Amino acid sequence: MSSKDQADKLQNLATCLEGSVSKERQAVVCHDKLTSELTKVEKEISALQEKKTKLESSLKENDKALEVVRAHVSHIREEMASAESCPILSEADAKALKVLEDILRSSREDLKNLKWKP
Repeated sequence: MSSKDQADKLQNLATCLEGSVSKERQAVVCHDKLTSELTKVEKEISALQEKKTKLESSLKENDKALEVVRAHVSHIREEMASAESCPILSEADAKALKVLEDILRSSREDLKNLKWKP
């Protein structure tokens, strides 16, 4: 190989080397960016997993509280149904019951004050 051929070949190889080194730098920069982004995403995933665990725990607690509240609501509805099914006193009935109550109180007082003589 002549010295000119050798110089041309070396020049071509140097040019190829520059291009390859430039591509390598770009690939390293891209690799670093991707690694950084992957680390960031892994942290986000970890934070989301923690949040998911907390939410699941809160949901279980809420479900328990909801059962208690639903039972209470059901009990109140049963009481309301019972109250609605009770007979309603008319005003006349209420007055008659009041008169009877007064008579019973008076009779009780009379019995308390009664002096027994055997």
